[in-house]
Amino acid sequence: MNASRTRHDESCRLLGGGPVNVPGYVAEAVASCAMGHRDPSCRSLIRDVSDRLRAIAGVSADDFAVIPIAGSGTAANEMVLSSTVRPGDCVLVLGNGEFGYRLQGLSTYYNRTELLDFGWGGTIDLLQVEEAITRLRPSLVAVVQHETSTGLLNPVVEIGQICASHGSRLFVDTVSSMGADPINLAICNATFATTSSGKSLGAMPGVALVLARRSAMSDVVRIPRRGHYLNLSIAYESIEATGLTSNTPAVQLLAGLDAALRGIEAEGLDNRVQAIRLRTDYLRETLLAKGWELYFPDAVRSYAGTCAKLPEGMSFADFGAALLRHRFTVHAGKGPFADRMFQVCCTVGVDMALIDEFCETVTRIREEASPGGQADAIAAV
Repeated sequence: MNASRTRHDESCRLLGGGPVNVPGYVAEAVASCAMGHRDPSCRSLIRDVSDRLRAIAGVSADDFAVIPIAGSGTAANEMVLSSTVRPGDCVLVLGNGEFGYRLQGLSTYYNRTELLDFGWGGTIDLLQVEEAITRLRPSLVAVVQHETSTGLLNPVVEIGQICASHGSRLFVDTVSSMGADPINLAICNATFATTSSGKSLGAMPGVALVLARRSAMSDVVRIPRRGHYLNLSIAYESIEATGLTSNTPAVQLLAGLDAALRGIEAEGLDNRVQAIRLRTDYLRETLLAKGWELYFPDAVRSYAGTCAKLPEGMSFADFGAALLRHRFTVHAGKGPFADRMFQVCCTVGVDMALIDEFCETVTRIREEASPGGQADAIAAV
């Protein structure tokens, strides 16, 4: 085997929500990083990542700590749900898709948990949220900002206002949305938030991050500890005391994340968000012009992803395989939307020419698989 050849020689164009097409300067930062995980340079790297992430989240170092973890976004979510609720207290999860329901599943391992279920693709009803909070008096309310499984953008600012008026803490999962859909954790009264390196922030997957309000951590550190690696109190105390993580971090991936955040900083967050919106609007307009149907109205859609209906009678396995032969990767629908939708993301490493090529490709696949068309041509696409 020729060691110089890699599977990247015929790389896919990644149009799912993550992993994403990382810029060359991010890949270079990962490849060139050489530092020990307890070196002063690693402390500086963690500080820089934390400062730049807080800027994107609209908060200051005085108000929020940032805790990086080697893992996926789910690791950060489990850290919050396993560490921030006193025994016997209630967690209220607002669910309208796969990732809200995953928060519920995680929480049930550790807490008395109630689900306010709006159904797959349902709009969160704020009156129902207020009624449930009034009735249940949860110490923590958990919600996903961008419900990735449906493309919905949930009203976290309004939910945060309700939580604040009733004395409940708000936990927002921004794993797929931070960097694409604006969020200001101070304005939405969030106490905890989570995100991940490998999605809209534009780096490689493998670093999860918790943003924790310092005023809450004085209480959280007194909660009985039910683990080590994903215990927020242990991780927070290490960051505060030493500037380093309590366990070995993914140093090279942190360097890549720092490069990605520097890229956002240089471009300007508002400019980055606007560019994502322009590309996403162009994608949606082009798909609609070619006869594709999109899920849900614009008013409730996230810019971190677009959900389109699969061609009638075509499975995602066949559709995805045909796309892969053209070196495109997108995501499948989940739950009741499995084999009914595909999801496309234009956040990082995508330009208008690539969007045009993608839209032409999926339309050709649809036409060749349609009744009366070349029904068996998909195998040769």
